[in-house]
Amino acid sequence: MALKKNKKGVSSPETPYVVSPEKKKKIVGLFLLILSILIFFSILSYHRSDIANLTSWLDDFTSSFSPDQEFSHRQQNTYNWLGIFGAYTSNFLINSTIGYSCVIIPIILFLWGYSIIISEKRKVALFLSNFLLSMGILVSSFMGLIRSKFGVLSDVKELSGKIGDFFGQTVGILLGGLGGSIFITFIIFIVLFISFDLDLGKIARFFKLIWNSLVDDEPAKTNVDDDDNVDEEPEEEIKGTKKTKTAVEDKKQDDTKKNLDKIKDLRTGKTKSKLKGLNEALSDDDEDIVPEDEDTRIQIVRKQEKEQTEEKVEDSTKKEKVEKQEKVKADKKAADKVETEDKHINDPKITIDKRSESDISEDDKEYEDLPVVDLTKEIQKERKLPEQWEEEIDYKPLPLSLFTTYPNDGANISDEELKRNAELLTEKLALFDIKIEDIKVHPGPVVTMYEIVPSPGVKISRIVNLENDIALALAARGIRIIAPIPGKSAIGVEIPNAKASMVSARSVLEKIRDFGGNLPLALGKEISGEIYVTDLATIPHLLVAGSTGSGKSVGINMMIMSLIYSKPPSEIKFVIIDPKKIELSFYKRLAKHYLAISPDLDEEIITSPQNALVILKSAVLEMENRYDMLSKAGVRNIIEYNKKILDPKRKPADTEKIKHHHLPYIVVIIDELADLMITAGKEVEEPIARIAQLARAVGIHLVVATQRPSVNVITGVIKANFSARIAYQVATKIDSRTILDMNGAEQLLGKGDMLFLPAGMPKPVRIQNAFVSTDEVEEATNYIYAQKGYSKRYYLPSVAASKGADGGGSFLADIDPMFEEAALVVMRHKQGSVSLLQRKLKLGYARAARIMDQLEQCGIVGQSEGSKMREVLIESEEQLDAIMKSI
Repeated sequence: MALKKNKKGVSSPETPYVVSPEKKKKIVGLFLLILSILIFFSILSYHRSDIANLTSWLDDFTSSFSPDQEFSHRQQNTYNWLGIFGAYTSNFLINSTIGYSCVIIPIILFLWGYSIIISEKRKVALFLSNFLLSMGILVSSFMGLIRSKFGVLSDVKELSGKIGDFFGQTVGILLGGLGGSIFITFIIFIVLFISFDLDLGKIARFFKLIWNSLVDDEPAKTNVDDDDNVDEEPEEEIKGTKKTKTAVEDKKQDDTKKNLDKIKDLRTGKTKSKLKGLNEALSDDDEDIVPEDEDTRIQIVRKQEKEQTEEKVEDSTKKEKVEKQEKVKADKKAADKVETEDKHINDPKITIDKRSESDISEDDKEYEDLPVVDLTKEIQKERKLPEQWEEEIDYKPLPLSLFTTYPNDGANISDEELKRNAELLTEKLALFDIKIEDIKVHPGPVVTMYEIVPSPGVKISRIVNLENDIALALAARGIRIIAPIPGKSAIGVEIPNAKASMVSARSVLEKIRDFGGNLPLALGKEISGEIYVTDLATIPHLLVAGSTGSGKSVGINMMIMSLIYSKPPSEIKFVIIDPKKIELSFYKRLAKHYLAISPDLDEEIITSPQNALVILKSAVLEMENRYDMLSKAGVRNIIEYNKKILDPKRKPADTEKIKHHHLPYIVVIIDELADLMITAGKEVEEPIARIAQLARAVGIHLVVATQRPSVNVITGVIKANFSARIAYQVATKIDSRTILDMNGAEQLLGKGDMLFLPAGMPKPVRIQNAFVSTDEVEEATNYIYAQKGYSKRYYLPSVAASKGADGGGSFLADIDPMFEEAALVVMRHKQGSVSLLQRKLKLGYARAARIMDQLEQCGIVGQSEGSKMREVLIESEEQLDAIMKSI
């Protein structure tokens, strides 16, 4: 009640019987509490026979003021505890809404009434109301579905109510009885999962423990929840045992949680009530004292609780720390012993902590509570794993089931078509007075070769000149004449089939393990239908060219799959350069199995020209290191070297620079040479030429592909070192001669139709490339990726480290003060020369030349090309900053 002061200063009531908003809320809350209790008892005492006593609630309401004999009789026969109106309420809520699930309604009203009275926990009431309402509707719908579809308890309509019957029948009509039951059960699970954030892992472990306890007939030692962990051992035994770090942390968390709860109580309930009473009693000047007292109390409580927590943790871990320190000391002695025994293993990444007990900080001691392991075995394992050649993995080869089988795999041409083409070919040659003694047919998947034996005296040139006439007579897309067939006294006419057949990768890979080569490549099927497999180790390098869409990328994928299918990771590694960034991106997952990586780069599949140059130079360094190893071992090739290494009696001794080990084959694959030649030019050509000339004996082989077979891409230096070539469909005869030194590639059909020219063969072999899809490649790489790989990737030698070790690193020993300014000058002008530095920086010739040599050593500019300006190899100041930081 508000008070108003009169002239004498005495307070008097201004407006009596005024209810404050706070009291109104409490009245509403009390009303909801009473209403919820009444509704709850009315539902609890529901009786089906009370329905016969119900007529009209409005008439019964008016009759209650002047009860007649009929109303009194019905009231006396009512079983509901709340009388006739309780019967009305329970009948409406149970039969007209959601059945017996309507018991949630008084619960919801009680929650809201309670939250309104205490003016708190509104969010909790809202959350529980939504949850209970959702569960009530779902349960009644489920009961309605059971009653309508399965006929179970069909007479008990109170189980579902009208709303439950409606939703249950609707779901049953749409999904049927079984489908509807599964659907509603799934929705109930979703509601529980969202509402209470259930941990599926804990639930699964809980049921697993129950199952184990039932099977083993032993009490399950559950670890479902950390809060429920209870040791059954006596407290005396617990103190004597070794506590783990997890137990100490849980104890800390429990104590901290209790402290926070106490502080929260001070801030909320107690502090608010005290402040409210003090604000009414004290004046405005005294109100500032209360917050200060509250903060002081909170600080005192925090300090006390913190001290208690620290004392508990210190007491509980004191004994364990002493024992751990002794264990660490013993383990260190064992580690020192292992280090002296394994001096031949040099791994700078592994160091042993030799500090004394006094040097161990409290932070380090914190980790002494971890489970005890045998440090000696761990260090031995860790010291051996980084060297990949000393590590063995449990590798499972690719199964053929990963690859698809096509129904029309191989030759699929009818005999009628073969006979018709042979007759047309004979008739067309007869028109030009060319007689044939014999004709044989060799059907293939895409092209069929007709082997013609001409009569004596017929010139081969006459048949070759009729190429276009024969194509016109047969209405073929393009024919190819081989005159003569190598090793035979016959002429071959290759005619495309009317319907091409698919050559699957699976059909080709089935025969690859019977080949027996060192690096088998299953290319596809010949015209005769035979599977063609060659050995990359004898080729030894392969040049692939063809126009866009001719099947070049599919062919490269097939080569990689052939090598991966036939060789384990310990015997072969790949260096993949893919400037297009998408064709060979799947093989990134094989980084710890099949890829060889440069330590100077941060990408497994090389995509940029600058990184391609670095990885090629790393391959050259690897080649030189391998030649040193072969020279020390006194062998001529990698096969003899690996055999000698396996023999302990013949294995050469290791030195500081050379450590002999098994050498895997390295296959360098370049998907697009033209892009590298445009951006890097001669710098890329030099390492490719060196590898092609020298790397065969040490097991490094090249597979280079390009879609632009021009002379400025396939230069004379590159072409001279690639005796084996594959030509897919090209546009002109000039391109065909650039690749094969002969015509024929321009007449190919595309889609994997290719000409393979092996080393030492006079004429190429026509092959239909096997098709391996992107999905098959992805499944194969995922199959390997799922297996455990090597602990360390296979690293090639570092180019940066080799420059520092060589004599050429002397320029970088004393960097010129103008070095960074000179780098900025050449980067901004996009070209570099000594005269440019002289003009822009006002330097003498000797100093400018020295700075230019330092720029070349750091990889900022390219090599000198006579009178031409040097090429700048960096593109941004960020790259320059990275180089400056590394110097």
